[in-house]
Amino acid sequence: MGVRHRHGQLGETMARAFLEILGYRCLEERYRIPGGEIDLIMARGNSVAFVEVKTRQKSGLATAEECVHPRQLARLRRAAWHWLQATGRSGSWNSLDVVTIEMDDSREEARLRLFRGVG
Repeated sequence: MGVRHRHGQLGETMARAFLEILGYRCLEERYRIPGGEIDLIMARGNSVAFVEVKTRQKSGLATAEECVHPRQLARLRRAAWHWLQATGRSGSWNSLDVVTIEMDDSREEARLRLFRGVG
């Protein structure tokens, strides 16, 4: 497993813990279909949040939120629709959310932000 992959998994673990502190519970992690994936599928009350996690170093050229592209959101929407159909929750209220994580180079400090309803 490469450094970038481990960095992304650390970010997903941090994002899940962050959302759980905010009252969400995890329904599924790393849901994949051909042509799309969802990092986290979280529930809060009757709503389902499909969450893209973006982890970046603070010293990087682009911020984490600048790394979420419309094409990526379209793939997330497609995977979310598939999950809703597969689980029989197609009538559930849902949102596409992004959690961004910016870590310092030592990974000792991180800033997490939740963007709700981005797509």
